[in-house]
Amino acid sequence: MDSAALGMLLLLKENSNGNAASVLFKNVNPDILKMLRLVRFHELFTIT
Repeated sequence: MDSAALGMLLLLKENSNGNAASVLFKNVNPDILKMLRLVRFHELFTIT
């Protein structure tokens, strides 16, 4: 996952605020999970 993908996730989060929609990450690869936590995306998204 590169910085462009992270930017797209942030845009997704911005565009979903105010809606009933939510973003859920399931069965995340351990390496990707480590990176998402490193950039604090676990505070913005639900990761299970």
